[in-house]
Amino acid sequence: MTATSSPSSASSLDGAALDGALDGAALAAVGLRAGYHDGRQPVPIVGPADLSVHRGRFVAVLGPNGAGKTTLLRTLGGVIPPLDGRVTATTASGTRELTKMKRADRATHIAVVLTDHPDVGLLRARDIVAIGRHPHTGWSGRMTARDHQMVDDALEAVGATHLADRELARLSDGQRQRVWIARALAQEPAVLLLDEPTAFLDLPGRVEAIGLLRRLAATRDLAVVASIHDLDLALRVADTAWLLDGSGTVEVGAPEDLALDGAIDRAFGRDDIRFDLATASFQLPVDCCAEVSVTGVDGRDPDPTRALWTGRALARAGAVVVDRSAWLTVEVLPDRWRLRGPETVECTTLQQLAEAVRAAGLVVPTGDRQ
Repeated sequence: MTATSSPSSASSLDGAALDGALDGAALAAVGLRAGYHDGRQPVPIVGPADLSVHRGRFVAVLGPNGAGKTTLLRTLGGVIPPLDGRVTATTASGTRELTKMKRADRATHIAVVLTDHPDVGLLRARDIVAIGRHPHTGWSGRMTARDHQMVDDALEAVGATHLADRELARLSDGQRQRVWIARALAQEPAVLLLDEPTAFLDLPGRVEAIGLLRRLAATRDLAVVASIHDLDLALRVADTAWLLDGSGTVEVGAPEDLALDGAIDRAFGRDDIRFDLATASFQLPVDCCAEVSVTGVDGRDPDPTRALWTGRALARAGAVVVDRSAWLTVEVLPDRWRLRGPETVECTTLQQLAEAVRAAGLVVPTGDRQ
């Protein structure tokens, strides 16, 4: 799943090899090294890597801070040139290398939404979105009826029609982000690149933003590539993940494959923080006080939803849930929880259960401690 090429320059690839690597992708990179220059000295951060994204697909760019996610997106968008390799776009006129495309042509194929937005003063949301028509209006900037319709369509696509005549400065972070995405859509791109589109948003706002991007990929046949810090959301919605581990390597695959392969744990894990495959989440170290078995009424299997949240509460209390008999047993009942151990305790909330388990764990026989 590692999307790396040989260290040799991608510029040596012949046309046939390049076409085979692209395979009709809306945007592709072959032998790409992305980074910056320190004086005349190139400093690669990402690569070499072969990457591609097709229309109608949503790619999540994942990785720890400093791994090069922003640098990669800026390179793919033509904002900065690659240190090595090629970035190509499949347009109506064929496959073209990004560095050889005019800026206006590139802007009609690729739209980029970065985190460092310009100061727009008192411009209204509609004015911002209209800027996205610039690649189509030419030097005059004169808007036709179709241009105005594209602006309206873009605002509607992101659910921001009601914001059209409001000043951008007076909008919330989530509303402003929708306007910037609408501006990108107004370019009528095939590829939409976004750097941390959920930054500064609260949890509902992050969920809405990621849901919007997935919907845009499907309904507007866009190739969407976005760097995302919310790993849980990315694992749930992305068709493909590009996982940067900070060493330059890019792992490519379905999020589930990257998780099972251990790539996510390798990229994000620390000595005391590991990615747990059973829960698809990162686990903090907790001092274990006891083993606990969990059952339902009369020893039957418990309700799955209540069992899930019971397990989370027990883990927070320092207990390890086991699939065999244990000195402590929790019965998950329809309206309460029953802890059996040194004594039987009836609990009406999981908070009570967690406290009871902690208290019981203090007197667990030494042989049963973990």
